[in-house]
Amino acid sequence: MKKIITWTLSVFFIIFIFLTNSSSEFKSDIFEKIRPTEKDMPAGYIYGKIPRIYQSILKDNPWIMDARAVKKLADKIYPGGDSNKIAGIHMSIIANEKKPYNDDIVCYIIVFRDKNSARSELKKLNDFAGYNSDRVILMMRDSMAVLMFVDNTGNMGLLREMAGIIEVRLQGV
Repeated sequence: MKKIITWTLSVFFIIFIFLTNSSSEFKSDIFEKIRPTEKDMPAGYIYGKIPRIYQSILKDNPWIMDARAVKKLADKIYPGGDSNKIAGIHMSIIANEKKPYNDDIVCYIIVFRDKNSARSELKKLNDFAGYNSDRVILMMRDSMAVLMFVDNTGNMGLLREMAGIIEVRLQGV
């Protein structure tokens, strides 16, 4: 009898932990609330086109990455990125309409699995942004980060404008 009660309590405890951890952090509609839209883009800029060579990983633009893409790209987005700690990533690549295959402005919205995962990954992101402050803007909130960057520092003014819009949305969620 004691074994049955212990086993039952253990199962309920595990289910409780699973339900509270899995439902507390990530809702996929968060990306739609925050992501850059076409009306947010500077004049003369569009969602960039994905070069054919990358289409096996990057399926669309803008795009909520699938698990395969997150696993493949997490450590390429920022050094030491751990895909196991990431619940979801939304990517937007913005390009000058004259060069639609460029990545003039890139925005990643990263939602981490839980607060512990977020803590360690946000430190890595913060370090990355600090080392690249002339081309990166990082906004953080709870277990979420918005990482925006430019290749050409001449586009930093455009990035700041877009980041201001995203920051307002981020504060509203």
